[in-house]
Amino acid sequence: MAILFVVVFLAYVFEPGSVSFKVPNTDTKITLKYSDIFVQDANLLIGVNEFFDGELGAPVSKNTVHGQFIVRNFSGSAGSFRAAVEPALAAAGAVASPTARTIEPSKAYPIGTTVSVPNGSHTVFLMAMTNTDLNTSKASSDVPRLWTALRQGLQFVHDRGNGEPLAMPLFGNGQSGVKLEPQHLLRLLVLALVDFATNSNARLPKHVTIVLHESCFEELDIREIARDWKKP
Repeated sequence: MAILFVVVFLAYVFEPGSVSFKVPNTDTKITLKYSDIFVQDANLLIGVNEFFDGELGAPVSKNTVHGQFIVRNFSGSAGSFRAAVEPALAAAGAVASPTARTIEPSKAYPIGTTVSVPNGSHTVFLMAMTNTDLNTSKASSDVPRLWTALRQGLQFVHDRGNGEPLAMPLFGNGQSGVKLEPQHLLRLLVLALVDFATNSNARLPKHVTIVLHESCFEELDIREIARDWKKP
C-alpha cells in the first residue's frame, strides 16, 4: 500500500512532458508538449508582424519563433526571406495598405493575413498577428487581434494544408505583448482551436500540436487543461 501511495503521489505531483485529448465531436486530437517546434514532423503555423518583416534586429528579434525561422531556413537573410514571402503574398491575393513607415517593407497587411512557404517536405504558414510601432518597430498584439489572426490563419491552413498534422507555438507568450499569464494564454489558444473545429464550416487537421518552450514549465499545468476537455 505504501508503494502504491508513493506511485500515485508521484504521478499526481510530477508534470508530464506531453498530454493529448480529442476535440469534442470531431476527429481532431490536440497535443500539448514541451519540445522544439522546428523538429516537429508537421506543418507549422508561425506568427509574424503585419509587414512580414525579414530583417533581424529591431524589426524581428532572433529570439522569436519568427526570427528563428529566418535564421534556420534562410540563414538569417532578410532578402531570401522576402524573396519567398512576396510571391506567397501575391499568390494568396493579400492586399496591403501603405503606411508612413520609413523603412522597407512599408506596406502593411491586415491582421490574419496568412501565406505558405515551403519547409522541406512540409509547409510553414506565416500568420500576421501583431502590429508594429512605426518608430520603434516594437510588435504588439492583444486578445482580440490574436483571436482574429487564429480564425483566419486556421482557415488558411484548412484550405491549403491538405489535412496534414499542424504544430504551433504558444502564441502571444513572447515579445508580442499579449498580457495574459501563460496558463490563461494556453487556455485561450486551446479554446480558439476547439471553437474553430466546432463552430466553423472548416475542419482542423486530425493532429494539432501546441509546442511549449521549456521556460514555461513552472508556469503551466497542461494536465489541468487536458482534464477539462476530457470531462464527459
